[in-house]
Amino acid sequence: DKCDSSYGCINAFKDCDDNDDCTCDSCNPIEGCVNTPINCDDGNDYTYDYCDEFCRHVPHDCDDDDECTNDYWEDDECHFDEIVCNDDSKCTYDYCDCKEGCKFVEIICDDKSICTTDSCDRSNGCVFAKIDCDDSDACTDDYCDCVEGCKNELISCDDGSECTTDSCDTYYGCTSTTADCDDNDACTVDSCDPSVGCIHGEEDCDDYDECTEDSCDSDIGCVYSD
Repeated sequence: DKCDSSYGCINAFKDCDDNDDCTCDSCNPIEGCVNTPINCDDGNDYTYDYCDEFCRHVPHDCDDDDECTNDYWEDDECHFDEIVCNDDSKCTYDYCDCKEGCKFVEIICDDKSICTTDSCDRSNGCVFAKIDCDDSDACTDDYCDCVEGCKNELISCDDGSECTTDSCDTYYGCTSTTADCDDNDACTVDSCDPSVGCIHGEEDCDDYDECTEDSCDSDIGCVYSD
């Protein structure tokens, strides 16, 4: 306030501008100039709010440069939750690399056996299935050798009897045919002993009659002459 000799009292408005863009400038008749800081709060807990020429809202930087953590701001502080790397497969080895994040490395299912087919099931892990060495031949014993693989060895059809002819049918397996001991001689009794085979015993043509001459013909058998 001042007084001019010509105009009298002059009450000019006071300049309250503090040249600070971050204050709201006003004048209170009692207090005078009031320079109130601008409220830059955006109501977002995830930003740091301040004024620099104008309001700025900068997200809180919680990045710990670790790809194995989930970084976020909550309750006025940074949180770094460990990431769980799990692809729900038992066929991978899961881990986290701090630079590259989750890694899922395929496991090798090799039991070092040539008698198995090795594979992996997502739910059960490694599977070692026995290979099928069956050659569909009933005359072979089929199995797998851990060094050479499948083996198909001929089976023995010997039944230990000299009274049979033993052979093998690829479909039915061992067959034993009764030996034919008939020597086409009517003067022999043909039989078979399991230990020695065919036996051709002499036919007994004795009719116990002193009035006949007993003999044997190989075609017709015993002959009795008066």
